[in-house]
Amino acid sequence: TLLSVSEAKQCYKCESVTDADCADKFKPRDAWKVDVGDNDSCMKTKAGGLVGRTGTPLCVAIKGASWCCSGNLCNTASVVSSQMLMKCI
Repeated sequence: TLLSVSEAKQCYKCESVTDADCADKFKPRDAWKVDVGDNDSCMKTKAGGLVGRTGTPLCVAIKGASWCCSGNLCNTASVVSSQMLMKCI
């Protein structure tokens, strides 16, 4: 059996203002995958109906505005919940 080499942790990085597929009805694209540091978080933000997704070394969750998670490509959900965060830790 071959052992797979661990890949870098990734988050999705996109903005619904430039691409509607990044909105709450998320349709992920490989082009949006970005490598982040092992200790970085993935984040989803929402303001005025616009959605953004990114990776960041510092993530502050604000109820109804920003959500943080620590798993690989975990910022796909319409709402990244605290349960999801706990699952990823």
